[in-house]
Amino acid sequence: MYEKARFTTLCPNCEGEITDIRLRIKNPCEHCLDEEIREEDYENLVNSVFQALEQRGTLKKYQTIHDVISRTADFREFFRKATGLEIWSAQRTWAKRFFIGKSFSIVAPTGIGKTSFGMVLALYLSKEGEKTYILVPTTALLLQIEERLK
Repeated sequence: MYEKARFTTLCPNCEGEITDIRLRIKNPCEHCLDEEIREEDYENLVNSVFQALEQRGTLKKYQTIHDVISRTADFREFFRKATGLEIWSAQRTWAKRFFIGKSFSIVAPTGIGKTSFGMVLALYLSKEGEKTYILVPTTALLLQIEERLK
């Protein structure tokens, strides 16, 4: 594979220069990590890269990526235990946005899992000692949520 481009501030660890090849395989630049790490599963890749950066002593901003992916995986497992269902890709995206700390709104059709996501996230955060507010547009939805959470 031949390098086609270099990007000046896109290394996910040091925010330095990185090649298109490194970006394609989701690795930091050669200065942060000299060897390439390849994994089929993204979570395994993030864990392997994190450990390699930590061992080299070059871990910087990749810590945030690792933390978000780890918390999302933990939430995914919590969601499965709480509902008996696998988390949907949209819900996984919402979880990542939440754990990054981004402010966002969820606009999606009825039945896509917004309420379930919010309820399970509230439960997840409560087990960590955090408080949440659930705001809904109707009393009927409020009563449904209350019943399901109980």
